[in-house]
Amino acid sequence: MTFHRAPPGTPDILPAVPNPDPALFIVAAILQRALCEPCIHIKTGVPRAMLSGYLVRIGEVMTVTATQATCDGCQEQAKVYRIA
Repeated sequence: MTFHRAPPGTPDILPAVPNPDPALFIVAAILQRALCEPCIHIKTGVPRAMLSGYLVRIGEVMTVTATQATCDGCQEQAKVYRIA
């Protein structure tokens, strides 16, 4: 698969967001797969110390499940999170 850059002066389809909410990256990471905290951190860049707070906040508007299972990212047995 080959990707090509748009010609100079072509407007962006999705404009850059100056300060995106890290919760958006977490939701995108755990929407279709179960990930442990280290894998969520690796995929999103959100510091591990802040993950639990964001997961609680996300859980206020979506169902976040936390179970002991195999992580889809690292294949280790761990507490994994996913959007139900």
